[in-house]
Amino acid sequence: MLVENYYNIEGVTPREGGAVFNISLRPDCAVYEGHFPGTPVCPGVCSVQMVRECAEQAAGRKFRLREIKQCRYLSLMSPQTHPQVIVDLSLEPSDGGEETLLKASVLRGEELCLSLKAVLE
Repeated sequence: MLVENYYNIEGVTPREGGAVFNISLRPDCAVYEGHFPGTPVCPGVCSVQMVRECAEQAAGRKFRLREIKQCRYLSLMSPQTHPQVIVDLSLEPSDGGEETLLKASVLRGEELCLSLKAVLE
């Protein structure tokens, strides 16, 4: 889990079918020693994992990421220049009920950094 190492959850606003998380990125995380020294940039895989962990908290259960349907990185995230981000996610049971459809956005202020659509199980 990356929570409390890569990021902290500063607040959560639950809503029907999802939640909005106020996230504080942690510049002291060891991942930035190699990504990239002196100019830390949030690794894409860590951003996807952060979204999954937020989805787990919103749903109150563990998930496995089964399929990424769409993932777009639109703007860099850095714990130095923009340590505060918002994870806005929606969770919807699939038709069969065994899977959950996830739609998420990671925003830096008004700027969209990551757009993700995935299937969780």
